Amino acid sequence: MDILEFSKNFPLQIFTHGSILLEEGSRKDLLYVLLDGKIEISKGSVTLATVTTRGALLGEISLLTDMPHSATCRSLGEVKVYMIPADASFLEHHPNFLLFIAKDLARKLNKATLSLTSTSESGAPRDPSELHRKAEQMDAILKELYE
Repeated sequence: MDILEFSKNFPLQIFTHGSILLEEGSRKDLLYVLLDGKIEISKGSVTLATVTTRGALLGEISLLTDMPHSATCRSLGEVKVYMIPADASFLEHHPNFLLFIAKDLARKLNKATLSLTSTSESGAPRDPSELHRKAEQMDAILKELYE
């Protein structure tokens, strides 16, 4: 499925710098698909990531878990997104979209796992105390995932 091709049938929305697309703790029955720009994802006062990838999804975890957004998504500069009104019935009517979300989340989980278990950014082996700390983090994440 080409997410951008699918999304072009939905309204295009433009956000100015500093606009909040999704707010931690709130709930919107919307998915955003990034067309252009840069989005900061934060939890509390901590920036978790910046997203610039065309076709990146925002709001999918809240949709799948039927829970409030776990992070805030804020525009950094002008941001163009496709806005997809989505609830559980949307996913029932678009099973290919659901499969796309599942694959996207699996890629993200794999990337996070590799980040926690790989060598340092310089390519040198991590120091044993850092490896121990990362192993504890990974153990906590996996425990949370499988409970």
